[in-house]
Amino acid sequence: MNEQEQVLNEMIKNFYADKQEADYFKKMAEDFNSAIKELLQKLEKTEFETDNGLVAKIVTQHRENFIEESLMLKLKELGVTKPIKTIEVVDYDILEDAIYNGELNAAELSDCKQVKDIVTLKVSEKKGK
Repeated sequence: MNEQEQVLNEMIKNFYADKQEADYFKKMAEDFNSAIKELLQKLEKTEFETDNGLVAKIVTQHRENFIEESLMLKLKELGVTKPIKTIEVVDYDILEDAIYNGELNAAELSDCKQVKDIVTLKVSEKKGK
């Protein structure tokens, strides 16, 4: 192994160890988060101060959103169609059939494609170790 490969070798080993540790602590924090919220609710408290001055609070947020399909039906039922848009979309199943059946040449669509390369890093232990 040359010097750069040795450096890379050590970096990968350190990255893997740090990532394993980070994942472990993230899971532990998520478990504590759930347990703390559950216990605060059980004690019927929304806030708790520890003996060293840390304060834990739970806040319930009320969020509303429409069920789009139901909303659209209701608006049509009420005769209010102005807020409803008609959006053109490509039906990829029909497009695929047209290409398969020779009705359309896929090469003619090449300038409509976007190709994106995504570089990811995955480090894992060797199997059988």
